[in-house]
Amino acid sequence: MNFTPDQVQEYMKYGYRKIKATVSKNRTIRHEKRDYYVSSGADKFSKHKSTPVKISRYKDKLFIFEQSEDRYTVGRSHCKKAL
Repeated sequence: MNFTPDQVQEYMKYGYRKIKATVSKNRTIRHEKRDYYVSSGADKFSKHKSTPVKISRYKDKLFIFEQSEDRYTVGRSHCKKAL
């Protein structure tokens, strides 16, 4: 089997440790004293109440996963201030 670098990059996010987090109703995540805004998949989160999720951090990004058995990606967020 051969994989392209793009394919590897796309599936890498599933190998990182999953951490419990919450997407606030203003669609931000507070993690390790940093604020992240949901840049991809924000429409999947409520504007009326916070949503529990699982996240994986990679550099200045958070990959957001739903809290279920299969844990597929539902969004991505970026740090409000660069590292």
